[in-house]
Amino acid sequence: MNKLMDKDALKEKIIAAIKTVHDPEIPVDIYELGLIYDIAIAGDGKVVIKMTLTTPMCPVAGSLPLEVQQKVMEVEGVTDVDLQVVFDPPWTCFSLVQSGTVKYKKARCAMQHRAFLFGLCRLLNSQGFG
Repeated sequence: MNKLMDKDALKEKIIAAIKTVHDPEIPVDIYELGLIYDIAIAGDGKVVIKMTLTTPMCPVAGSLPLEVQQKVMEVEGVTDVDLQVVFDPPWTCFSLVQSGTVKYKKARCAMQHRAFLFGLCRLLNSQGFG
């Protein structure tokens, strides 16, 4: 297996680990929520992750990035994690909608899924999240 394939496989494992981290206020994992902006992997297994939060005043701003860093460090092949929290571009509820990959057990068809997401966006906007 060549290095590119190794990095691709490692990236998939890292994404799977990140998908186990959920925003406590929104029933979506943080990858599907659009909080992960970039994952870069060096040949020696060092990983640089750029992520954001739903708001700079997020109540889990101190713990969520640490949880992501811990989960990624547990992935076989990862030697170090440099996790950077950035706010440019700022997260909006449309980050969630644009991902197009959010899955919910209650969503039975695409129309229900979109209606749920737009409803969630309206709720988040009304609460000052986007």
